[in-house]
Amino acid sequence: MELFKIKKTLMPRRGFSLVELLVVVTIVGILGAVSFVAIQRTKTRSMNERMLDDLVAIANSLEDYRQDHQGSFPIPTTANNQNVLCFYADATYADCEDADVSFIQGMIDNNLLTKRYLREVPTDPRTGSRYVYGVSQDGKFYQVAGLYEASAGFEARTVGNLAKGFELPSLIRAYDGPNFVVDGETNLPYPADRLALTGTLDNKSGDVKVGTTQANAVSVNNGKVVHQGDTIFTGADGSADLYLSDGSTVHIDPLTEMELKSLATDKNDSQGTVTKILLKLNLGKIWSKVARLASASEFRVETSSSIAGVRGT
Repeated sequence: MELFKIKKTLMPRRGFSLVELLVVVTIVGILGAVSFVAIQRTKTRSMNERMLDDLVAIANSLEDYRQDHQGSFPIPTTANNQNVLCFYADATYADCEDADVSFIQGMIDNNLLTKRYLREVPTDPRTGSRYVYGVSQDGKFYQVAGLYEASAGFEARTVGNLAKGFELPSLIRAYDGPNFVVDGETNLPYPADRLALTGTLDNKSGDVKVGTTQANAVSVNNGKVVHQGDTIFTGADGSADLYLSDGSTVHIDPLTEMELKSLATDKNDSQGTVTKILLKLNLGKIWSKVARLASASEFRVETSSSIAGVRGT
């Protein structure tokens, strides 16, 4: 019997070519990008749905409150809310003691809407901010607003009973300007970026300028929005009120130079927003009324020889 020897020939091993590696990397990158987009969309949708559910829960609780209080919704005051602002019908700032005040704006929490009506008033799941609440001076009409992330950017979403006969389109003013907050529009009740605070100049008189330096400062009118890094200059006949988006106000006297060194929040939680505000008074005199949204909030004025008056809680 003849045996045959079979010689096994091994094929040489071949590695991936550069082109093949590039194709694999490209495919992995595309899959990763698609997965990331899908995750972000899911997260955005979840945040939007939770925010809308929060507004419905708050609205239902406010209606329960109204039934127990002779048809009146809760009204924010300095005793039950740390962020109270009052407005005339044209959305300009008003003294809360003025009889012509059209609406009052604050934030909705358990100090305002007690645990009897909502065990824990929710906060915005995206920023941790309290939802903004507006009510007519007589307590008959209300509005609550939150942030909705649409494909083109953030929009306001609101609940309320304004359709039952209130003459204004809104009971909430945008945090960064004099415009009303209306459902589906881009004037927002609070910043979408929780690290952003702004200020609005109002009640201007005489020469008031804004810039980063005296050389590039330009004259401004009521409604001018100012940001961290801006400096406000007033002339011999100039004065203005600065309304910060945390609810604090600063009256700026004539011949004053004040820099907005820091307008930021440190963090947001269920107890409120921890704000970090630092003003640098280079010249002149200011008077400030401070609204602390949380016990750890800071409002500081740097000054060497000028007079800085600060009052608040």
